[in-house]
Amino acid sequence: MGMDLYTFIGVYFELPKGEILIDKTITGCKKCKTTSSKKFCENCGNKIGSYEKKFKVDITLENLIDIDEFSDFDGTFTSPEYLPNISFSNSDDDFRFFSEDEIVFNIDPKVVEEKLEKARNKYASLLETLKEKGFDDVLKYGVIFYYA
Repeated sequence: MGMDLYTFIGVYFELPKGEILIDKTITGCKKCKTTSSKKFCENCGNKIGSYEKKFKVDITLENLIDIDEFSDFDGTFTSPEYLPNISFSNSDDDFRFFSEDEIVFNIDPKVVEEKLEKARNKYASLLETLKEKGFDDVLKYGVIFYYA
């Protein structure tokens, strides 16, 4: 199985590199802090319930938000494996600079600004949620080379 080099030119999200602590709801024993799908803890016999646990995770769009909560856009995001802090829409041609059949194109700053503005409007609630979590100025426009 080989790797192919891809080029993406368009709007993308760039988050800072690093890690954050997030809370996740775990189903398991609150006393033993173990996970379990049974009704009672195998260690202490307490009833299984849910509890919050902190996890250290990479700063990624996927770790910061639940994409299904945002009804203002459709589609999914791609993050190259070795660039987890970069995410771009792999289904939204509105924010790409060129079509698949173009070979030569001019990157016009006016078009770039128009596409950024359109993305700011489309992703307004997502950008607001990221801002509330301390991540501002994350929408960018540029060229991404990645292997997949």
